[in-house]
Amino acid sequence: MDYRGNQLTNLQIRICQDCQDIPQAQLRPIILPPDPVPAWRPQVEPFSTDDAGSISAADAGQPPIYVPELT
Repeated sequence: MDYRGNQLTNLQIRICQDCQDIPQAQLRPIILPPDPVPAWRPQVEPFSTDDAGSISAADAGQPPIYVPELT
């Protein structure tokens, strides 16, 4: 006996009476769990309004950061 797909199948291999016919566990199929339930009505997070209440560099008394233009 050995695994063929989801069931055990007799392979008709002759063995002595002292030998045990144990199916190989590594040939057993891998059964994956079902997919998780998706989010209901997914929407993009409003990133532009998330930082509206944070302190910017100008409000904290820090000088603005200079970024040179690439030409």
